Amino acid sequence: MVFYFNLYFVGTCDIVFNVDFESGVMSTEDDIYLGSDQEGSNFLDRYYNVVITRELAPYGAPTYLSVEDVTTNSVTLTWQENSFEEVTQWVVRYSPLVVTSVDENGNKTYDLAENGALLKEIVVDEHPCSLTNLEEGTPYKVWVRPEPAEGKWSEPMIFDTKATAVPAVPADPIVSEWYDRGDESGYSRLYFTLPETDVDGNEINKEYLSYSVFTDDDQIFTFPVENYSYNISEDLTEIPYEIFISGYDFKEDHVYFYRTNEGDNPFFTKRIGMQVYYTVGSVKNASNIVYWNLPPEIATGIQNVTASESPDTWYTLDGRKLSAKPMTKGVFIKNGQKVVNK
Repeated sequence: MVFYFNLYFVGTCDIVFNVDFESGVMSTEDDIYLGSDQEGSNFLDRYYNVVITRELAPYGAPTYLSVEDVTTNSVTLTWQENSFEEVTQWVVRYSPLVVTSVDENGNKTYDLAENGALLKEIVVDEHPCSLTNLEEGTPYKVWVRPEPAEGKWSEPMIFDTKATAVPAVPADPIVSEWYDRGDESGYSRLYFTLPETDVDGNEINKEYLSYSVFTDDDQIFTFPVENYSYNISEDLTEIPYEIFISGYDFKEDHVYFYRTNEGDNPFFTKRIGMQVYYTVGSVKNASNIVYWNLPPEIATGIQNVTASESPDTWYTLDGRKLSAKPMTKGVFIKNGQKVVNK
């Protein structure tokens, strides 16, 4: 059996100890290194012998209680053992909750449903373990302790079962920023905020969201597999939740492109944006396409020079004003017109 302890010196670290239950001896094969980057301090010490000053309870409270594989009516519970004696059974206590208040930041407070009358306990022989026959779309509080009765209860945790999704039209995303690293780096990023509600303000489940990217005249962008092989196995024009929630190039608030607006082949000339889809079963609803626009004086490359600009005002295609004529090759905006610098 393995236990984890936090050792408090100048910081914290997890040390793995093996326990011989017959002798009660705790041992570790880990070497412990302590270091500091504080001002005036520069050391790296190595400790081979560690003395544990905290007494380990025979049936201590489990730690790191968490849930996985949440569905509308079930969850999987995991935790970390923290007992000196070997444990073969665990008591799991759980109850549905009711929301009693919500503050201005969306933080909720709860009470046990029906004053605790729905509280249940089960005994399990192993972990992870599953809770089933739960109510959908409901918050729950759960605790766990080792058997026998003197076992200590863990800290409680709260989770929500999933609610059955219903078709809805998602609210529009917010497209907030375009970041261009330039032609030499070869990549750029689009920042955005995905909707959390439908157009009527009702909460939606992000797991049913997907999005597409558009440029200029509503031209949908294809993400080529050769550039996104860490995330996708085929060319895609629509990025689903399971990719953008855990992808390498796809994030929940931005996406990478291996194209820029500099050089002879700009990514777009006027605008870049995105559309969000909410798909439940066979019903797919879409938001509007929301764009981030290049500054007007460089969006088309055929704009009049404003009175405040000098005869030699230079911009990159993504709108960055240059202090002088660029020294590199590529396409730029000079005095409101697109030119090729050779």
